[in-house]
Amino acid sequence: MPALARFLPVLAVFAWLSPAAAQDGPLPNCPDDFTGRRTGETFTCACRAGSINDGPVWGTDTYTSDSRICTAARHAGLLRANGGDIVITAARGAANYRGSARNGVTTDDYEAYDSSFTLRAAAARTA
Repeated sequence: MPALARFLPVLAVFAWLSPAAAQDGPLPNCPDDFTGRRTGETFTCACRAGSINDGPVWGTDTYTSDSRICTAARHAGLLRANGGDIVITAARGAANYRGSARNGVTTDDYEAYDSSFTLRAAAARTA
């Protein structure tokens, strides 16, 4: 039994980090941007009301990875004024990014950038 007791803290950390456990509690806040991620990597997070019009965004539908995630989600029409849950997917860079005005957010054009992200609404969660 003493050997098992040594591993209980490790098991508790794995249970806490598991996807099933994460779905039971609140989602983490979205990071400011999605730089340094591998193409195809996804992350589900929550944009809070105060973060949805905060910071620069470059592109439309596909955004430079240094764009503000929650502002881009508002631009994409995925958030209401009080925020919401989104899924971010890291993508390859593009030769150029076209800005536009949508949903009260204006994004800018940008030339070639080495990494991007796309967004979609997160699946509805039950409390």
